[in-house]
Amino acid sequence: MDLLTALGAALAAAHFGTPLAYYAAKKRIRQPWRVRPDPAYASAVTVTPRLEIIVVDSASTDGTAERARRWAQTHPDLDVRMVEEPRDAARRLL
Repeated sequence: MDLLTALGAALAAAHFGTPLAYYAAKKRIRQPWRVRPDPAYASAVTVTPRLEIIVVDSASTDGTAERARRWAQTHPDLDVRMVEEPRDAARRLL
């Protein structure tokens, strides 16, 4: 058995064997762990999710791009990007 095969077998055993061993041992455990959250814990990192909206205007004549621009002005907390393609770009693809 070469080194790469042995390494793959060891990783597969750890990947599949650990959950199997946990579930087998779980049947024998009578009481669940007594883990209680610490009320004094303060997170060191605060993650603020940001939403990015990309609007592509590709020769549309229904006013969607203008409506999207107006909507973006009323939602300054969101990152709205307008991508405008030239009017003849759709014809060039054909």
